[in-house]
Amino acid sequence: CGGTIPVVEKARYLGSMINRNGKCNSDVDSRIEKAAAAFSRLRPLVFNNKAILIEAKVAAYLTIVMSILLYGSEMWALTAAPRRKLRSFHNRCVRSMAGISMWHVRENRMTTAEVQKVIGIASVDTYMMRRRLRWIGHVSRMEWGRVPRKLLSSWVYQKRPIGRPCMRWAESIERDLANAKIPRTKWHIL
Repeated sequence: CGGTIPVVEKARYLGSMINRNGKCNSDVDSRIEKAAAAFSRLRPLVFNNKAILIEAKVAAYLTIVMSILLYGSEMWALTAAPRRKLRSFHNRCVRSMAGISMWHVRENRMTTAEVQKVIGIASVDTYMMRRRLRWIGHVSRMEWGRVPRKLLSSWVYQKRPIGRPCMRWAESIERDLANAKIPRTKWHIL
């Protein structure tokens, strides 16, 4: 006790990278790095092994790599750049599992959706949306006295700066509700 705590630009807390500016870019980069390491370790044993069925590869990918990639994604308010990085990583992994190179994609004019459909996997946006909606559903069912429930339904008014402000978490949730075709006014009832 009695020591000082330094002020830093970013720090790891409970596995997530917390940035001083409140953005999630460093956490996304960290998650991609960890998921890429897990994928590369499993590549020779599972993902490039022709004796393993594609369904088993997808199951291993979703349970191991995607869990690492999307850890803490329930709290991300993603802008276009980190979302693009996540999509790129996911698409690279999907092509690798399917045994499709970029040459095959260009030569056969395959879209990402076609490659995902071939192996039976959804986009990374779908998995993030599911995780976020599952989390807000869980929190909305909590008792009113619990802190996460209070924070979910609270409002702190602060004047927004001129220009396009930073992406807010609430805007991410609103986008997820719109994509899932859930009315904004009735999401907590459904």
